[in-house]
Amino acid sequence: TSGNIHKVLLHARKRIIEFSGQLKDIEKQLDYRFYRCHRSYIINKENISEVDFDKLIVYMNNGESCPVSVRLKKGLKKAIRN
Repeated sequence: TSGNIHKVLLHARKRIIEFSGQLKDIEKQLDYRFYRCHRSYIINKENISEVDFDKLIVYMNNGESCPVSVRLKKGLKKAIRN
């Protein structure tokens, strides 16, 4: 999510796009490749380079990272195994 109210940031390979919307609505439209790992983040599982479950951080192929919530950690482990 963005710092602006009701805005979402999409981090693509070469750019960042900001648009109006809510993550819960976007999440409904996405397929199995995506996982909501935190209330503010939805990640593409195919772009994960590493997950540190002790520090609860996901590292992405583009060098960025995002947090993983404690409650969604177990689901992420299961999702990346499949």
